[in-house]
Formats: sequence, structure tokens, C-alpha cells
Amino acid sequence: MIVSPLGEVIANAGNEEGFIAAELDLSIIKNLRASYTISTID
Repeated sequence: MIVSPLGEVIANAGNEEGFIAAELDLSIIKNLRASYTISTID
């Protein structure tokens, strides 16, 4: 199973063994990372 950063299932092999592939829009990941602040421990 391939799941997007937004939680959407992009590809699913079901109960079968096999190979699945999907194209990912890396700009979505970049925008999500920019929208979250990461705290640092001082």
C-alpha cells in the first residue's frame, strides 16, 4: 500500500503479493513540511 502524506491511499495491492508503483508530487511534501514548525531542545 502506498499512502500520500495527506493520508490518501494512492495504490493498494489488496491481499495479494506483488509490486505496486505510484507517482508522488514532491511539492505536496514540501508544502506540508513548511507548514509545520519543529521545536528544538535547547
